[in-house]
Amino acid sequence: MADALGIASSVIAVVDLSAKVINWCVRYAQDVSHASEDKKRLAEEVTRLNLALVNARDLLDGPHGSRLKASRALYLATVNSQSQLRRIENRLDGGSRQGNISFEALKWPFKSKDVQSVVQDVHQCTEAIYSALEVDQTSILLDVDHKIALNTLPIAKGASFDSHAEEHNPTCLPNTREELLE
Repeated sequence: MADALGIASSVIAVVDLSAKVINWCVRYAQDVSHASEDKKRLAEEVTRLNLALVNARDLLDGPHGSRLKASRALYLATVNSQSQLRRIENRLDGGSRQGNISFEALKWPFKSKDVQSVVQDVHQCTEAIYSALEVDQTSILLDVDHKIALNTLPIAKGASFDSHAEEHNPTCLPNTREELLE
C-alpha cells in the first residue's frame, strides 16, 4: 500500500510539472514569434503526456487503485517523465531568468532537430505509462476470466471447498497406519 501511495504522489508531482511545461509552451507560443510549428508540436506532446498522467493518477486514486500491480513499471515511467519534463522546463525557464528580459526579447530555446528529439522522448514516456497500465488491465482481465471459469465448474453435493460439514467425524479410517503410532 505504501508503494502505491508513493507512486500516486509521484504521478501527482509529474502531473503538476507537465502542467507547468504546458504553460511555458503556451507563453512562448504567444510571446515568441518564430518556431511556431515546433512550439505547437512540443505543447501537443506534453499535453498528451499530461493526459496519460492524469488518467494514471485517477486510476491510482480510484476505488480499485490497490489492484494495479504493474506499479514498478508505472513508477519508472513516471520518474523518466519527470526527468524529461524537468529538462524541458529548465530550457524554457532558462531564457526568462536572464535578467529582466521581456518575453518579446526571448528566443525559442530549441532548434528544430532538438524539438524532434524532445518530442520523441516525451512520446516514449507517454507510451511507457500506457503500457504499464495495459499490463495491469491484462492482469485484471485474466483474473476475472479465471474467476468466471471457477464459477462455471460443477459443484459436487456435500463436497464444497473448505466445508466444515464433516469436521467432527474422524478424518482417517479406523486401524489405518497404526504402525506409525508404535
